[in-house]
Amino acid sequence: MYYCIIKDVVPLSINLLLEDKGRYQQKMESYKAMIQKSMRMNEYNQNIEPYHPKDNIYGIFYYFYRTVSKHDKKKHKHGNLDTDNIIKPIWDSLRGLLYEDDNQLRFVIGGSLNISHVHNNLTYDFDFDNPDLQKTIVEPKYNRIIYIECGYINHHDFIDNMEIRERKW
Repeated sequence: MYYCIIKDVVPLSINLLLEDKGRYQQKMESYKAMIQKSMRMNEYNQNIEPYHPKDNIYGIFYYFYRTVSKHDKKKHKHGNLDTDNIIKPIWDSLRGLLYEDDNQLRFVIGGSLNISHVHNNLTYDFDFDNPDLQKTIVEPKYNRIIYIECGYINHHDFIDNMEIRERKW
C-alpha cells in the first residue's frame, strides 16, 4: 500500500479540460509532477515499485477543505468541486509511478468533505486507519488536504466486509 497527504493544494478538475484543453495539459504536467513527488517523498513509500498490470488494486481519494472566509468560498468554490471531476486527474497523475494504466483500479472510493468545524476540541469520528491523516485533519493550519492511497485488493477482506444476500424471486 502506498499513500500520501498533500497539504494546501486545490485539486485540478477535469472540467478545465472541457474549458481549455491547452491550459489543462499545461496544468496537468505540473500537477502530475507535484502528485508524484508527494508520493515519493512519503517515508512510508520507500522504493516504490509499480503494481503489475494484472494486479487488481484499489484507490482511495479524499479532499478535505476548510472555508475560511467568504472570499475563500468564492475564490476556490470548494462546495462546487465534484469528486468525480477531481478524482480523474489524481489517478492520471499516478500513471507510470504506481501502475501502468488507471484501468487497474478495480475499486475506487472518493469524496470531498468540508472540515471547517473540525479542530482539536471538536472532531468528527473519521474511520481512517491512517494516524497521519487523523493528525493532519485536526491541525487547523491546513485549509486543503488531499489524501491518496493505493493498494492491492485483498478479496477475502473485501468480501468479508460486504453483506451478501441471496435474492429469492
